[in-house]
Amino acid sequence: MFRKLIYIFLGITFFTFEVGAQEQRNLNKEVKVQTAYQPKINKAKRIGELPEIVDTLRFTPTFDYLIQTNPIAVRFSPSLISAAQMIGEPLQKLNSNSLTLAGGNYSNIFGDYRYNNKRSKEIDYGLHLHHYSTSGKVTLDDKRDSKPNWSEQLAEIYGTKYLESASVSAHLSYNRKSYKYYGLPLKIDDGKIWKNLTDYDSQLINRIGLEANYATNFQNEQELNYGVGLKYENFSDDIEAKANDITLNGFAKMQRGIGLWSLKTKLNYFMSDGLLDRDSQDKTSRNSFVGTLNPTYSFKKGKVNVKLGLKGVFAFGADSETQFYPDINVTFEAIEDILHVYAGVDGDLKMNQYKDLVAENPYVVSGLNPTPTSVMYRVYGGVKGSLSSNSSFNASLAYSSIKDQYFYTQIGQIQHQYTINYSNKFNVVSDDISLLRFMAEFDFSEIERLNIYSKLVYNLYSLDKQAEAWHLPNVELSIEGKYKILEDLKVTANFDVLGERYVLQNQVKKSLDAVYNLSLGASYSLLDNFTVFAKACNIFADRYYRWDQYPSQRFNFLVGLKAVF
Repeated sequence: MFRKLIYIFLGITFFTFEVGAQEQRNLNKEVKVQTAYQPKINKAKRIGELPEIVDTLRFTPTFDYLIQTNPIAVRFSPSLISAAQMIGEPLQKLNSNSLTLAGGNYSNIFGDYRYNNKRSKEIDYGLHLHHYSTSGKVTLDDKRDSKPNWSEQLAEIYGTKYLESASVSAHLSYNRKSYKYYGLPLKIDDGKIWKNLTDYDSQLINRIGLEANYATNFQNEQELNYGVGLKYENFSDDIEAKANDITLNGFAKMQRGIGLWSLKTKLNYFMSDGLLDRDSQDKTSRNSFVGTLNPTYSFKKGKVNVKLGLKGVFAFGADSETQFYPDINVTFEAIEDILHVYAGVDGDLKMNQYKDLVAENPYVVSGLNPTPTSVMYRVYGGVKGSLSSNSSFNASLAYSSIKDQYFYTQIGQIQHQYTINYSNKFNVVSDDISLLRFMAEFDFSEIERLNIYSKLVYNLYSLDKQAEAWHLPNVELSIEGKYKILEDLKVTANFDVLGERYVLQNQVKKSLDAVYNLSLGASYSLLDNFTVFAKACNIFADRYYRWDQYPSQRFNFLVGLKAVF
């Protein structure tokens, strides 16, 4: 059966092929077939699951709307409302006068008076008077008592006049400071105290200052903002030193495109007399002219802020020196409004006048005349930002190369082979150093209730000639806290740490212990215009030294009253 089917299939295939071949060969033949018509009905197609119906009838509907309107009477009539007015917050009452009086142990007396004009859009002016004195006995190393007899007074008048696009300000001041060199002169090995090299044991410092400034404040940064200021200071002590210092300052800045161009200038001329010659220790004078030129260009590109600048310092006269320093800073916004990373390099020249050193260390010898200090370069970098809306921080690391950095040491003089005279006053020695400094700051504020600020500084010195950085600590720490317990009751706390320092005693290196000073204070408002307060310092009652042979007061306090009217 299967074989028959194969034969039939082959036969049909051959026949079909043969007929097709014949048709190919007889393409031009015409064939007519006539037969009777036999109608045939094909099989009906099945309807799919989704049939399509094509309707040949097209019908377009038309609509005709007839709307008859009938008005509805509304008998409501809104009442008239008066025009709204913007009302600002009520201005707080201002008082023009403030008086603070206080007293405490060690014969401490404190007084402060301030006067300011009331609220004004055109002018501000005021008066400030200040007094502080202490004369309590301090026990020295040899168990003797000595009185510092410290007294300082300040009187100043200031004011600012506001123009349409500028301001003019002036400041006149007088500062008087008197005190005793109460520190103990150094001893030699047999314990004998030698006579001081100087014939005075007290000092009086007078400073008279006058300053005037003019500055524009155009809101459009495309306009040129500029300012100029003149400052004069007359300085004298109770021995022979005196100085006149005149400084002319100027600045200009203007926005162009994405960049801000700025220029700072300073011209300083000072005349000093009654100074000690740096070599012979004879009396001499020092007259110098110093000019500073500092152009900078700042711009922002994306998240990067860049400042490119150069500082030139030119000194003539007794101090003849020309130095150029870079002034470059780059800040990158790593996390928007949270974290900034910055780095830079700069430098400066400090003239180191006697009037500046006596403000830093009042127990220096009269007429001290140090050499200028040049910070050849300072390379720094760090991060700053905020941990929350109430806190901010800043941490940096800096390396400086400094020429002729000064350090305080007590005066000593070899008169004979075995005779050494010392003084309880300080001289300075200079050395070229390298300084690596780490600094960290943190600030936290919770509205007006709590505020905490802390600062840590760590210094690492490398010196060329001196054995140590005399009187300078490696570690400095300061923590300040303010807390409002009640609306009328506030407390404060301060904790300061001054690390171990090295000094020269009889040409031998010795150390001063670290200082840990805790201070507490509180104030309470009795009425709107009166506040009582108290402050206690050196809670641990330590007998620490800021300067060699000058012990501090132990536990001391002030209690006082402040009135505003």
